[in-house]
Amino acid sequence: MPLDQFKDAKGELDDVKLIKAFNDDKTPLLFKAKAPIPPDAVTASSSGLDPHISPANADVQAARVAKARKISVDQVQPLIAQYTERPDLGFLGAPRVNVLMLNVALDQRSPSSK
Repeated sequence: MPLDQFKDAKGELDDVKLIKAFNDDKTPLLFKAKAPIPPDAVTASSSGLDPHISPANADVQAARVAKARKISVDQVQPLIAQYTERPDLGFLGAPRVNVLMLNVALDQRSPSSK
């Protein structure tokens, strides 16, 4: 855009018009997720060694895992459910998927392609 259109009557740049044009131009660049992203998909555990993820995170990854292992998502979903652990004492924490045990079960069913 030429800067001439942002000049006021005195020939000086109008900051308000310039800022508005900048904001209008960048609006299409904003990231819009196709689906909600589970928080644990973009954060790490404090130790980085936690073998658990949320069921929502596991569901988001199910199609990718199925494709990598050359099996159907319908074969992955029951395993996710099987290795989903309940909150401790029934109320402490949130349900979580034990990724280590899930991967072992997936390896027994269909070794990953490396």
